[in-house]
Amino acid sequence: MTGQIHITRRDPVAAGARGLLYLGLFFSALLVIRVGGLTAGDVFIIGALALAAVTRVLNPAGRAVNATRLAVTVVLFTMFTAAAALATINAIVPDESLTVAVRIALVAFGLPWLAATLLPEPRLLARAAGWFVAGAAFSASGTLLQYTLGGTIIPGAEVTNAGRFPGWTGHVSDLGGITAVGIAIGLGFLLKPYTVRGRTWGLLAVGVAAIGLILSGSVSGMLAAVIAAFVYLIRGALRPGAFIVIGVAATVVGSIALSVQAAASALSPIDRLMQVLGLSQGGLYSTSEIRADTYAIAWQEFIANPIVGHGLDPASTIVDGVFPAHNLLLGAAYQGGILLTIAIAALALRPLAGGWVRADRSVLTTQLLAGLGAALVFAMTAPSLYNRYFWIPVALVAAARVMAERRTEASTLDLTAARRLSRA
Repeated sequence: MTGQIHITRRDPVAAGARGLLYLGLFFSALLVIRVGGLTAGDVFIIGALALAAVTRVLNPAGRAVNATRLAVTVVLFTMFTAAAALATINAIVPDESLTVAVRIALVAFGLPWLAATLLPEPRLLARAAGWFVAGAAFSASGTLLQYTLGGTIIPGAEVTNAGRFPGWTGHVSDLGGITAVGIAIGLGFLLKPYTVRGRTWGLLAVGVAAIGLILSGSVSGMLAAVIAAFVYLIRGALRPGAFIVIGVAATVVGSIALSVQAAASALSPIDRLMQVLGLSQGGLYSTSEIRADTYAIAWQEFIANPIVGHGLDPASTIVDGVFPAHNLLLGAAYQGGILLTIAIAALALRPLAGGWVRADRSVLTTQLLAGLGAALVFAMTAPSLYNRYFWIPVALVAAARVMAERRTEASTLDLTAARRLSRA
């Protein structure tokens, strides 16, 4: 986010980059679709970055840089690279640790810049959000496919013994996070000023995503979706009519999902909550206790050595011999030390800086904030350092912030010009 390219839809290179970004957002929800070692979403995002870089070279007039924003970016990137280098020294698999560092840089630094660069208008930003919601809904639709045709119908994604469905993600927790963020952003499409056709599409997408969320059995995802609804309430975006539509849709979605769970002998959302909290089966499957234990170990290891982390590769993330710390900040502290923790926290919250959030009460900004809220809540219960469904909401809110700042700058210039004219 160090500078913007003032591009138009007539620029074929920019249009191509934007198209690849849309596809990247869509396929970021379909984790089982891969090209070699990369997800299809990563391939499209990397392609979009390459074309956006070409566009920047071809548009010298768009090289204006905000000095303050550039300085902050340089500081955060320096902290990040230093932390990654130090952590790699201790990594179990150093090569993989470096690879993960590149992946984090791609989504934490590259994706926000890409969104701010290629999505300079509300209409384009809303369309990008819609592509991600569509991807979340499609990924969730895989749960119904797995229920109907069998758990192995989607290669690399198998139904668990507890009857939890992963859809097109490969892991039930990933589906929970993706659908939670998809629902959070998608709820905004049910509201004005979107068209009737847009609201109808939004209702279908949110409904399918909600079915997938319930069938994933992800309690964290369900909690994140509920928190997202509160964002709409706090910002006054939901009207009585919207409440009725959402209530009816939730009843239909719940009925479908519960009937599928019953047929698959899966635990209901209430049963899953009881299991997670250790209030059933004698606490045998209490994931909350397991995660609390990993939090305690990760914190102790961090306090013992706060500067040099244990490594970013998957093998180095394990804190208790079995599980990683299911928390964004504790995971960053354990894996990369204090520098990585500060950098990740700053990058995640940076788009919220300034007073633009309070000033911009648009539905688009509200739904993007709801998506970020859902992503942050989910990240507190999952290892999310390079999860696309965490960083995509961050990037979209970053683009909204840049638009808001641009409007403020334009208003200031207009006011200054008006004052000069009045004095002439």
